[in-house]
Amino acid sequence: MSDEKRFDNSMAKDASTFAGMVNNPDIGGSSYHVLSRQFLNVGVDRAHMVGGHEFAGTNTRIPESFHDAPLGSHEAHAHFVRTAVNTGGDVKAYAGGWAEDGKAVLDASTRYASKKDAVPVAKQRGEREIFDSKKIESYKTPGVPEGNTNTAPAPDVAAPKPTVSKTPRGSTKIQSNLRAVKA
Repeated sequence: MSDEKRFDNSMAKDASTFAGMVNNPDIGGSSYHVLSRQFLNVGVDRAHMVGGHEFAGTNTRIPESFHDAPLGSHEAHAHFVRTAVNTGGDVKAYAGGWAEDGKAVLDASTRYASKKDAVPVAKQRGEREIFDSKKIESYKTPGVPEGNTNTAPAPDVAAPKPTVSKTPRGSTKIQSNLRAVKA
């Protein structure tokens, strides 16, 4: 079996799990680290998650996407790949998802170890809230207006052309040739 196929198969199983967690109202969502292929262990792992991760090499935020609930495993798998490609392999990037108003909301978030590290990034991105995974609650970002929704339209972005290659140790690496294009 090729490395690319093995990569797709392992992510497909995780995508099904991710979709199930987003669709389950008792769980309410999930965060998945696409590089290590590990789920954030909510309630246990200390993490301060900030939404609005930026396209690699730009100051342009990756827009959230909305899907009719329930979220399917194919949409979740595509979200994993988009997050890996669009963030350029950032080791802090997570594919996140949750249910809201009958929709599944998907985003690319950044993980920080402390509130002190997360707050300046959340302010810069205009994120109203930061999710504390240990406490399983969100807290307001100081200095960001309550009405800020971060729904400004994203600029046109050239379609990513990822390349999947084998590293010297046999693991799979995704690279992106993403560039922002002004409308």
